[in-house]
Amino acid sequence: MKEYKRIILSTMGKAAVITFNIPDNGNRLDLSAVNEIIEAIETSNSNDDIRSIILTGAGDVFCLGGQIDGFPVGYAMDQKEYSDGMVEMLKAIRNSAKPVIAAVNGNAFAGGFMMTECCDLAVASEDAEFCLTELVATGNFPMIALAVNGKSVAKKRLFETIFFGKRIPAATAESWNLINETVPADAVLDTALKYAEIIASRSAVAIMIGRQTYYEMEELTPLAALSYSKPALLSLLAMEDVKEGAKAAKEGRTAKFIGK
Repeated sequence: MKEYKRIILSTMGKAAVITFNIPDNGNRLDLSAVNEIIEAIETSNSNDDIRSIILTGAGDVFCLGGQIDGFPVGYAMDQKEYSDGMVEMLKAIRNSAKPVIAAVNGNAFAGGFMMTECCDLAVASEDAEFCLTELVATGNFPMIALAVNGKSVAKKRLFETIFFGKRIPAATAESWNLINETVPADAVLDTALKYAEIIASRSAVAIMIGRQTYYEMEELTPLAALSYSKPALLSLLAMEDVKEGAKAAKEGRTAKFIGK
């Protein structure tokens, strides 16, 4: 397993665990960290033994946001490269061939909040808080968050956390469907690993195609999504795993999926 400078990539069961390892700086991600995360996601997707990817933070925070290279003193090109990298990292989470789970072990601010939203599933410490801190903390407006969190947080709630820096407690985030559940801090990773174990028991090909179809449909109108669903379903029905699942159900046995 490759050693990184800003993250730790490890394997636990059938899950790859990417740990943001900059606890002295609140796991804030600079361009180097962003690029390492992208590489770790690509590596995990290329490993057939890995069935899901977990993102978590070292120490008592998940991620307090980004550390923009070349800002406020520096070159505009460095800032552009950082912005490009952050967007590509969020795209890498969304476009992953395997489900991505956020194990939010502590506060998730700014970029940390965005990453949580991009993940397919999220479990958070009951003490964790979520916030878009940029405007209050630095006078900057969270432009990328508008594209990410603006899809899930209602407009007035979104601007409330941006304009006032209002923190969203984990219990509230769960009630808003921003995370799946809250658990004690020491149970966050174990819960995410349980999610990963369940995912590993399902058909890898069905999950991959179904997940990709969901994100493709997200950009379509309801009628266009219905039309898109038909060829997606037919392509899935041709897969060996789906045939095996139907046979196993009929025969009253456990399906033996091969990921094909």
